[in-house]
Amino acid sequence: MVAAIAARALASAPAECAIPAENARPLDLNIRRDVDHLEADLALVGRTAERFRDYDRTIPLRSQSIDARQRVATRPDRAYHYCIAILTDQVAAAHHLDAGAIAAFK
Repeated sequence: MVAAIAARALASAPAECAIPAENARPLDLNIRRDVDHLEADLALVGRTAERFRDYDRTIPLRSQSIDARQRVATRPDRAYHYCIAILTDQVAAAHHLDAGAIAAFK
C-alpha cells in the first residue's frame, strides 16, 4: 500500500532536469569498465531529458497570443536539448572529460 502511494506521488511530481550527483573521478575511455560507466551515465541523461520534455508538454499555455501558440509547439524539444546540454556538461565535469570527448563517444 505504501509503495503504491509513493509510486503515485513520484509519478505526479514535476520532472526536473537533474541527475543524482556522483563522486567525481576521471574516466579512461580505453578501459571497458569506464566506457560502460559513461554509457550508463549518458543513458540516464537521455532518460532524464525525455522525462523533462514529456513534463514540459503538460505545462498549459498561459497566453493565446499567436507568438505563444507558435512557441509552445517547440518548447518541449527546446527543453529536451537544454536538459541534454546541462546534464552532459555535469557528467563531463564529474569525470574530467571535455565535451568533445563525450560528443565523439556518442
